[in-house]
Amino acid sequence: MGRRNSRDLVLATARELWLADEDVHIATLVEQSGVSVGSVYHHFGDKPGILAALRQDAIDHYVAGLRAALTFALSRKRDGTIRRGKRGHRAFVECAIRQHHQFALEAPAHLRVLKRVWPFALLPDIEEFVPRDVASPAGFVAMLFGALFALEVTSPDETSLRFVEAALAPPP
Repeated sequence: MGRRNSRDLVLATARELWLADEDVHIATLVEQSGVSVGSVYHHFGDKPGILAALRQDAIDHYVAGLRAALTFALSRKRDGTIRRGKRGHRAFVECAIRQHHQFALEAPAHLRVLKRVWPFALLPDIEEFVPRDVASPAGFVAMLFGALFALEVTSPDETSLRFVEAALAPPP
C-alpha cells in the first residue's frame, strides 16, 4: 500500500471510529484500517496527531469547496467582488448556505468533525471574499459560520437564508 493511501485509510477509519467514540485506541484503529502500527506512528506520531490531522482534513475539504463556490459567485461580478450593502451581504450568505448544504450532503462525516472543533481556522482562507463594506470581516465570517453550525442549517432554501440573516443581524 502506498504512503498516501495508508495515510488516507487511517484518516477515513479514524473519522468513523472517533465520531462514534472519542476514546478509541490506536490498536483498534490499526485493526480496523488494516494499516501497520508503524505506519500510523510514522504519519501521525500519536493519538493527538491523528485528531489534529482529522480536524485539518475536514477544514481543508470545507474551505476548498467554499472558496470554489465563492470564486464562482464572484466571477459573475464585473469588478470581481460581491456587491456592497445588504445585497452584497445576502449574496455572500446565500453562497455560504448553498455550499454548507452541499458539504453536508457530500461529506457528512467531515461536517460532524467540524461541528466538534468550531471555531476553526477558516477565517484567513475566505476573508478576501467578504463584502468590502463589512467593518469586521473576521467577525462577519465567524458569526455566519457559527450560525450555520449552531442552528443546524443544512438546507439552502429561503427559510434557511432568513434564519441565518436574522442570526447575523445586529441587535436593535
